[in-house]
Amino acid sequence: EYSSSRLVVFHEAGEWGKSMSSRMAKDLRRMMPNVDLRLIPLSVDPGPGDEEYLRAQFRQARGLMMRHFVILSMRYTTFQVLAEEEFSYIVSDSTLLIGPGDVELGLGKLSDEVRMKFKGMQILDTGSEDIGDAMTVLENFWQSLSAADFPEPLRSIIPCADPSYANCWYADMFADATAILTDKYFAWAFDASWLLHSAAQELVQEGEDETTIKGSLLHEKLLASSAVGLTGRVGFESNGDRMLSSYKLNFIDAQGVSQMAGVYDAIAKSWDFSQTPVYADGSHDKVPDTFPACAPGSFRSGTSCTAAPAGYYVPAGGMLTSAIKCAAGTYSEREGSELCQQCERGRFQGATGATECTDCSEGTFAGDEMKTACDACVEGKFQALQGQSTCERCGPGTYMNTTGASVCTQCPGMRTTRFNMEISVASCVCPESYYSEHPEAECRPCPDGMSCALGSDMQNLLAAAPVGADVPAEF
Repeated sequence: EYSSSRLVVFHEAGEWGKSMSSRMAKDLRRMMPNVDLRLIPLSVDPGPGDEEYLRAQFRQARGLMMRHFVILSMRYTTFQVLAEEEFSYIVSDSTLLIGPGDVELGLGKLSDEVRMKFKGMQILDTGSEDIGDAMTVLENFWQSLSAADFPEPLRSIIPCADPSYANCWYADMFADATAILTDKYFAWAFDASWLLHSAAQELVQEGEDETTIKGSLLHEKLLASSAVGLTGRVGFESNGDRMLSSYKLNFIDAQGVSQMAGVYDAIAKSWDFSQTPVYADGSHDKVPDTFPACAPGSFRSGTSCTAAPAGYYVPAGGMLTSAIKCAAGTYSEREGSELCQQCERGRFQGATGATECTDCSEGTFAGDEMKTACDACVEGKFQALQGQSTCERCGPGTYMNTTGASVCTQCPGMRTTRFNMEISVASCVCPESYYSEHPEAECRPCPDGMSCALGSDMQNLLAAAPVGADVPAEF
């Protein structure tokens, strides 16, 4: 069901809850790589006094676009808080309760009125296969054993120095048979120990020396072993975790009573339904995997769609739970934008999530769209206006020897320039029909009888004078 869904798992923070949620997350991500999974811890052992903390944890799910919720808790206090009107979006027919039989005990403590709010919810319990009278046979056999009967080859592989076996670590297994046999974890522990013994026995039969049955050799054999035990089929994952063979699915009926619906075979990956589940609305239809997609420009917020705020966008065709900030160089000025707009030429935006772009200041320009900063006008150019995409060249009689200028510098006196876009005062020269005695001197009219071209000075005038010409006295 969860291959394309978003899923929140609320779990008790104690050993059972952490272990179960970790295992569920690992299995789901392995089988359903696309699942969006969030784990939210509750208190270690929810009870009176934890109500406000539980509310705070449940509220975390409000802003998440999650179609399914899983509750890993066995406690009355958890269900009492969930029944509050504020959390009606969690208590629905798309929510799953997981845990031992204590879940039903916790629900059973609620009043009839409160329990009815859980109508249609499903309860998944780790199931055990029918082993017939195997437990009775084991109990009779176990009570006849003593520590001295601890089997080979485990007794050699995990030795004990006490020849009477009374002080060996496994002696407690037989000291009080009744206490052990009635412990609710006994069957699970027995199956694990029994499979370990069976794996070691197989290695002996294959010719392995007892002293070598340890480490990676025993580990690999265990991973390859599988058999039917007291709790059903026993096998291990590659990391050593127990491979559960089946789960029981119950549902809360119209009277608020838990009813058996079916058993899931985790190895065969198939259901065997004893009756069809009835959901909270009275139907037998399967709950859809996901909400329908929101319209372009909107994102999923719980059960509703919310328009992206200005400065954000949501592309079409997605199932996002939050809007995306506009990148630097772009903006969106209104709510519900599907795309962000690029800053026009002459404008820029260096921040993300912007609602507008800014004009380039005097002395700068933006020659392309989507600029995150304006460029300074180069030497020999200027820009006197804001919001421009180019800079202007310094004209005749002006120059600019720095970048980022908003105006060009006028040549001193009556000097002018040979070309536009000059970058130094040294480019300023006397105009035609004038000359100067040196670069810093004022321009003077050309002497009678001489020709002064653009940029003339005393040296080039003398060089240009005809042979035998009368040179003015000032020369």
